[in-house]
Amino acid sequence: MAERTPADIQRDIDRTRDALAGTLDQIAVRVNPKRLVDSGKEQVQGFFESPKGKAVIAGAGALLVLLIGRRVALSKRNKRERDLELLTRYGLLDN
Repeated sequence: MAERTPADIQRDIDRTRDALAGTLDQIAVRVNPKRLVDSGKEQVQGFFESPKGKAVIAGAGALLVLLIGRRVALSKRNKRERDLELLTRYGLLDN
């Protein structure tokens, strides 16, 4: 094995340091919070612009309309039942 000089060792250290600095810079770019948020927004927008995403939005909208309609119908029915119960209780309803 050839004897390494201090200059050879220093060059190896410098090369390794430069390679490590480059790797750390790449990692810093990849995990940048703003970049991650922007990337996530792009993915979500892309999904909702796709046919599958549009179907999900339509399905969620339809479900919401159904649930609101059901709640309104139940509320009206419950009000009628309460009104009938009160009228019956106080003898205001002819049977």
